Amino acid sequence: MVTQNMNQFEQSPIKGNIAAIVNPNTISVVIDPASALNSVAPLYAGDMVALSNAVGSAIMVDKAIANSTMFGVVIYTPKKDKFVAGDALEVAMAGSVVYMEAENAVARGESLQYVPGTSVVKPWVNAVETAIGIALDKSAASAGNLIRVLVA
Repeated sequence: MVTQNMNQFEQSPIKGNIAAIVNPNTISVVIDPASALNSVAPLYAGDMVALSNAVGSAIMVDKAIANSTMFGVVIYTPKKDKFVAGDALEVAMAGSVVYMEAENAVARGESLQYVPGTSVVKPWVNAVETAIGIALDKSAASAGNLIRVLVA
């Protein structure tokens, strides 16, 4: 039988710090350097990405366009404000709660649609567009309000 000669209570703050850092709903990806979509404009926090290529050592993503199957949403990092082709970054996956900008009035619980090329969401209007999540907050009628979105 092996025993540990340490006080387990002294490790609690370390365990708490590690748990605070790890978010199981994020994944590391690389913006596909071969994509024509990514050479035009950078990606910012709140932008949606679509899966480009999962073959090889890195998962490659493209900037999402209209009716893309959304793979994740770029999350905010204080280290970098924008990402360009070839950059590695973290994206939030389904089940994550992220802040996104509302284009107009949004009701709590409403399905949302992503506006490609922006970090903006608006109410989902029909089955032709892709619903990307559910509003957890309601916004006023003015554009630019940040709301919490449960990524679907």
